[in-house]
Amino acid sequence: MDTKLIEALVLDKLSWQDFANCSGADQDLFFPERGASTRKAKAICG
Repeated sequence: MDTKLIEALVLDKLSWQDFANCSGADQDLFFPERGASTRKAKAICG
């Protein structure tokens, strides 16, 4: 395998983040205050 191809494949591993359901979601949903609901965050994640 070509070294450039391997490099491209490895570097592309993070591209899933571009398509993640949580992309652009309010970060506070994923870090709620103690006792607050996590229901909305779980709904986004599936």
